[in-house]
Amino acid sequence: MAKMSIIYQINLDQEMIDQISEILKDQYDAKDVKIVEIGFGIRALQVLFILDEGYSIDELEMKLGEIEGVSSVQVIGMNRLG
Repeated sequence: MAKMSIIYQINLDQEMIDQISEILKDQYDAKDVKIVEIGFGIRALQVLFILDEGYSIDELEMKLGEIEGVSSVQVIGMNRLG
C-alpha cells in the first residue's frame, strides 16, 4: 500500500507551543514539527505526518483539534509517496 505525506498547520495557545509540540512527537508519531512565524509575534506549528494511503485524514484532523490548547488545524500540503 502506498504512503502519503500530509502537512498540517496547527494554530494554538502561544503559551503551550512547546508542550503541544512534544505531544505531537510522542503520542501522534509526527515525523517533523516546526515552529513558524505567522505574523505579529504569533507562531504556529507545521507538522508532517507519513500515513498509509487508506488512513482517514479527517479522523487525524479531528484528533489533533481535540488536543488541549489547539484552536484550529488546517491541511497545507499533501503528497502521495511511491
